[in-house]
Amino acid sequence: MKTLSLSIAFALALFITGCAPTQSYYWTSSDFESARFERDQAECKYLATANTPPLEPYVSSPNAGRSLSSGLGNATSAYTHTAAYYDRINSLTDSCLRAKGYYTTSR
Repeated sequence: MKTLSLSIAFALALFITGCAPTQSYYWTSSDFESARFERDQAECKYLATANTPPLEPYVSSPNAGRSLSSGLGNATSAYTHTAAYYDRINSLTDSCLRAKGYYTTSR
């Protein structure tokens, strides 16, 4: 019963954080041109992806699926594993754009 309560609480926490508002920001520069920015962004994304090692397959534990809590644990571990990969690509893309003279603003 305790495991089911923890699982429900965890699912509720994921749902609530998924509904949280996100901060919007925009890229700009002193001489911003939309077409140039799109080219620069594509180049930065390409370089970031090329310089990030491929995502290794996530291997769950042999006990996965034996209980509701272990299933959720493995699902969140796989999600965290994938999120870290994309966070790295986004971070490298942002660094590249900053190096090209862009900065963020929240209008």
